[in-house]
Amino acid sequence: MDKSTLASFLDPRVFELIVLPTEQCNFRCTYCYEDFEIGQMQANTVEAIKRLILRRLPKVERFILTWFGGEPLMAKGIVYELCAFAQSECDKAGIQFWSNMTTNAFGLDRGTFETLSRLGMNKYQITLDGDEEEHNKTRKLINGRGSFERIWGNLLAMRDSKEQFFAKLRLHVHKNNLDSVHELLVRLNAEFGADPRYLVFMKAVGNWGGESVKQLDLLKDSRSVVAGFQDLLESWGWYAARPYGKNDTEFKPCYAAVPNSLVVRADGSLAKCTVAFHDARNSIGRINDDGTVELEGEKMKQFMRGFESADEDALTCPMKTMPKAATEIKVIRFEKKESIAERAALPV
Repeated sequence: MDKSTLASFLDPRVFELIVLPTEQCNFRCTYCYEDFEIGQMQANTVEAIKRLILRRLPKVERFILTWFGGEPLMAKGIVYELCAFAQSECDKAGIQFWSNMTTNAFGLDRGTFETLSRLGMNKYQITLDGDEEEHNKTRKLINGRGSFERIWGNLLAMRDSKEQFFAKLRLHVHKNNLDSVHELLVRLNAEFGADPRYLVFMKAVGNWGGESVKQLDLLKDSRSVVAGFQDLLESWGWYAARPYGKNDTEFKPCYAAVPNSLVVRADGSLAKCTVAFHDARNSIGRINDDGTVELEGEKMKQFMRGFESADEDALTCPMKTMPKAATEIKVIRFEKKESIAERAALPV
């Protein structure tokens, strides 16, 4: 990699916080890697995030507030509170404010969507696993029921609004749902083909950790399968209205490799990657009540090493090629002030 090409990704005027307001979820997807041990974020951590934002705003020109989980809309009160705070403070400081969310969209009803739009939320990533029958086999509610009908209704309600947003529909592909994904693409094209606010992103299900994913028949040649589906969309004119919507082939480092991006977990601990939560290498510090952060420099350096070496593998997935820790143990959470059961029972 040409180091000059990487300079734009090191812009200190941009700051991103990826916040997990809860690590609980109303889904139990069959390939999920999360353990749902941590409940809703406590008030002191919410206030600490506000103080961190205030500390950083004088030094940046753009602030990006990204939401992840668990399912962030299970703690929508926190999402509303922090979005409103960040939007207000950025407006007062003359700083660009962007907000986006990865959500299963089960709770993204019309009222929630309109509230989030007013608070600056304009990008969503929403996963579908094929048409209704196949989707409901893998993206199940915690009670075992399917989720497709509710999600589809919410997507249609968003379409009927006049809000400006982008919904990246992430289609998960594995060997057993290929025909169903084709059926879904036909349906998506009919309902959203003329609406450039909706994007399609094809992603093969991978082994992202956990035991349940081993029950799925994963694709070995996912690139050709994804390319075939993209060619189909292109033949329908899908990309004519949205040339930016095809799976991006341009190089872009992972957010975890970028120094100005931090993950704030629901217990106040800090990470860089939203996948490897049980890997000790990904536990990089914590946020203090006063808004300062404690970071482990050597761990941070490992995530950013690709910018020094210009190694594309280290930049696109720093965890994948990162040297193993001396002892691989499950990360111990910071300051468990109450039991898991108590946190899980907190109101949302």
